[in-house]
Amino acid sequence: MSEPIALCVSDIHLSHTPPVARSVESNWYGVMRRVLKQVKGLSYELDVPVICAGDIFDRWNSLPELINFALQELPEMYAVPGQHDLPNHSYEQIKRSAYWTLVEAGKVFDLKAGTCRAIRGAQLLSFPFGFLVTTLRDGKHTDEIYMAVVHGYCWVEGKQHFGAGMSGHVSGWNTEGYDLAIFGDNHCGFQHGKIFNCGTLMRRKIDEINYRPQVGIVMSDGMVEPRYLDTSEDVFIEVPEHGSQKVELIRAEKFLAELRTLDPDSLDFKDAVRFYLASHSASKEVAEIVLSAIGE
Repeated sequence: MSEPIALCVSDIHLSHTPPVARSVESNWYGVMRRVLKQVKGLSYELDVPVICAGDIFDRWNSLPELINFALQELPEMYAVPGQHDLPNHSYEQIKRSAYWTLVEAGKVFDLKAGTCRAIRGAQLLSFPFGFLVTTLRDGKHTDEIYMAVVHGYCWVEGKQHFGAGMSGHVSGWNTEGYDLAIFGDNHCGFQHGKIFNCGTLMRRKIDEINYRPQVGIVMSDGMVEPRYLDTSEDVFIEVPEHGSQKVELIRAEKFLAELRTLDPDSLDFKDAVRFYLASHSASKEVAEIVLSAIGE
């Protein structure tokens, strides 16, 4: 009889401040704690380890307060880093990151790129951000399931962002030889054959207001059972009724996400933001929201 052997999650995106869409939340740390409590509770209930397919943090250089929160509230887990966990999206710089602080503290067991790690009932092969899934070179050596843990954009029709390239389509990922592939990065969760894309653990954007965050219960036969989280206490900003206003708000959210990648030490940050907005031909509405967010 098949039994649970692991719990899989991805795209936690812990952040010190709430995202724009959730800025009306009275206690953002309380919101994050509420979500993580559900994950830990299910892990304890099933008595299985947690596997995270990347992006524990929203920023690689998170504040000490947020790192301390993560040490206290995250379940112990096996993980690969996502691009948000890596300085300049560079795997070679991983030891500069807040993610690595969790590794050093023993909260996270880092699944090093290209390695195989045995857990109860499974062999985990790891592919952090920037690494393509490779075919099992030597085949299988045990009766356990062989699971690829991947942080890379994978999508199916209806579960993708606008303009997603065909290279990220499920048909473009090589999962030959694996019993299961767990993906992170795409915030829209889905299951397609032996691919389980976890989706975001916390709703952070206006266009995610109707999304149901999930975790995956990995079974010993390689199947994954989704378990949806309780989001009944989530609070979003009021969505403008006028369609164009909603589009502008979504565009502003995307701009803010991109601006987080700017290096605040390379230039005066506010000057860098103004230059970025001008060079990307931001609309007046988007520019006003972004400049307001940085105190301009």
